[in-house]
Amino acid sequence: MGTLCELAARTVAAHIPFELVEHVYPPVPEQLQLRIAFWSFPDNEEDIRLYSCLANGSADEFSRGDALFKSRHVKEPLQIGKCFGCCLPFVI
Repeated sequence: MGTLCELAARTVAAHIPFELVEHVYPPVPEQLQLRIAFWSFPDNEEDIRLYSCLANGSADEFSRGDALFKSRHVKEPLQIGKCFGCCLPFVI
């Protein structure tokens, strides 16, 4: 069984979009926001593909990103909300 804070983060993530959590006043403490963000987003490939399809209208962006990752052109991928960041090393 998790801590009360962890259980609260999971419950919030299951019922409230993270965008709303980010903009609520007074602000949610940053550490709690991080835990809510952790539980807000899918953790398996099929669910990530589904969310990508819903957001982009097709699986093209997911497939493109997956190909870049598998060909080792992506380092340190990180996704939080709609923002996706990574390092794309220059390849000659």
